[in-house]
Amino acid sequence: MKNNVRTLLLSAALISLSMGLAYPYFSEYAYSLTGNPFLAGMISSLRSLTCVFSFLAGGMVADRLGRKKPIVWGTFLLGLSLLLYSLAGNAKDLVLASLLEGTAYFYFPAFNAMIMDSVKEGFLGVFTLAVVVEHLPYSLSPVLGGMMRDRWEIPGLRMAFLAGGTMVLLMALVRQWGLSETFKEKKISQNPFKGLLSFHRLLKGLILLRIFFLISALSMFNFFLVLYAIRDLKLMSFTEFGLALALSSLIYPLSLPLSRRLGKVPPSFLYSHLLLMGSLSPLLVLTHSIPCIFLSLVILNLCGSLTYGIERGSVALLTPQVLRGRAEAFMDLSFYLGSSLGTATGGYFYSISPSLVMWVSFFLFLSGAPLSFLLFREWPKEVPRKF
Repeated sequence: MKNNVRTLLLSAALISLSMGLAYPYFSEYAYSLTGNPFLAGMISSLRSLTCVFSFLAGGMVADRLGRKKPIVWGTFLLGLSLLLYSLAGNAKDLVLASLLEGTAYFYFPAFNAMIMDSVKEGFLGVFTLAVVVEHLPYSLSPVLGGMMRDRWEIPGLRMAFLAGGTMVLLMALVRQWGLSETFKEKKISQNPFKGLLSFHRLLKGLILLRIFFLISALSMFNFFLVLYAIRDLKLMSFTEFGLALALSSLIYPLSLPLSRRLGKVPPSFLYSHLLLMGSLSPLLVLTHSIPCIFLSLVILNLCGSLTYGIERGSVALLTPQVLRGRAEAFMDLSFYLGSSLGTATGGYFYSISPSLVMWVSFFLFLSGAPLSFLLFREWPKEVPRKF
């Protein structure tokens, strides 16, 4: 079972490394091909909305046919979508690629469900490690991607998407050869929403909190930061922005010892204070200072890795194995619904005033903190809080 975790995390790290070449500049890529920031945001929003249906189907498949098959096939489709991005010439091409990418993510529920099946304890540490190995490669690839954009402009980003797609296709083969199934077929309800109704109310509330507050704020901030810092404020080049992303990723390993020390802290206190810390990031960007923008990225990386560990640990502790695929489907669903909401509304606010995006992001983070505190106070007494 530990071999599954190693294979999943190693392949995820290499996928992250390759996708990090182009993805930090997707808003720039979409904007350059469409000439419209609102349309660029809507394309990203469409990708996120496609994931709504992908995750519902993916959760059902993971709980019926197992974890391995959806992981392998989803990774393969993801690689194809990146190749389509590299060939895109207009908004229609971007829409087609985004639809395929959104469809490919149906494997996400099976990915985390397989990790939960393979680990019996220490969920906060394991899922924090998952965040680290997926994001630490950003210490290299965004710098190279930014250099490619500065040197060759849009053709440079096309090459970045092409390289990413090739690597992801190779990782599909690695996962086919290296993973072992952890789940035996069982009869389950054909209605995915029936699984949602059986979830603990804390998980239901967490899903809503992520959609309307945490993920909306995060996606709004991340998607429009590159446009705000480079095109509007003209504070840095694309290479310099990539370097800021890369250096900020070096904070991720610090989250591992922190996760071990914070494992016994009540989740209501820890999660809410992490959101309060995250709310500082948009305010730092509004100072129009390069060091403050860098610090904002560091804060979000550190807080994000720990909140992710708390969320996935909660799913593992509060959900039986037979429901984990669907539970992960709704958690992933909340991410992409929140991303869709954040990028779509962010495009509207950006059209009014670029700085308004940062103010709205700050308000959402800040509002989510007390709500999360009240939510995690509902933790059942009979379930241990051994994250």
